[in-house]
Amino acid sequence: MNKVIILFLSLYLFTACTPSPSKQGTEKPYWLKNQNLLDSFYAVGSAPVNFQGMYMQRNEAINKAKAELSHSIESFITSIYKNSSNVSTNHKSFQSVEKVRALSKSFLHNSYQVDAYFDDDRNLYVLIKNPKSKQKLKLRPLKKEKFDDTKLMQSRCYSNDVLKSVRTKYPMHNSKPIWFYRPNENAKLASIGIAEKEEYISFAQQQRVAYSLAKSALSKRQRTHMRSEDEILSVLSGEISGGVFESSSIVKSATRVKPSHIEDVWLNPNNCELYLYLVANN
Repeated sequence: MNKVIILFLSLYLFTACTPSPSKQGTEKPYWLKNQNLLDSFYAVGSAPVNFQGMYMQRNEAINKAKAELSHSIESFITSIYKNSSNVSTNHKSFQSVEKVRALSKSFLHNSYQVDAYFDDDRNLYVLIKNPKSKQKLKLRPLKKEKFDDTKLMQSRCYSNDVLKSVRTKYPMHNSKPIWFYRPNENAKLASIGIAEKEEYISFAQQQRVAYSLAKSALSKRQRTHMRSEDEILSVLSGEISGGVFESSSIVKSATRVKPSHIEDVWLNPNNCELYLYLVANN
């Protein structure tokens, strides 16, 4: 009997002293709890865990958010067009309607990730914003942890020499670098490339894949922004009032796609995915 009591007490004390597994998610951010309070130039997209990796999960969430945002932007531009048609004596041609549609798409491509959040089931939620929005969101402060390479060095992703070369500079939040959540914070023009670890490829090859994905996304965003500005000027010089898009009325001919640099890298020790953070030079 005494042995049973001692065993029970031992189990009780062990259970009491063992910390319960912490939840992966944190409290839901304001923009997720109050989506109905966001203006038309914000949108939220979500995606469950994808067996093909984080690249596919993040893409799915962003694409869903952009699909939501596209409806709002097109509705906004069309409304402006109709109002302009009502107050103007000039006839609005079908060509102008096509310009408005092209402008709506360009505005959509100018949108960028503002924040991200994982819930306890590792579903990913992404908030994207179009620069036309005048609404200022106060984002929750991210709890930061200093990067620790202990798990990385214990992984079998690559040799120790290669693993030692992966020096993540930014702090972590919820098991990912903070730039994964807010890549465009502090007015940065940035993108993220995520590459899976495939069999029989080197770290250099994996990094080239991540870089190519990030570079492609960043270049597309910059070029689309330039095209949208040109399209705005085209519309301004046509039938639609210049007051509609006063914030984007000038494009300098010297505008070029900015060069970029690798700001940071991170290798996930759990599945060997490589995350690369690419930022446009000032």
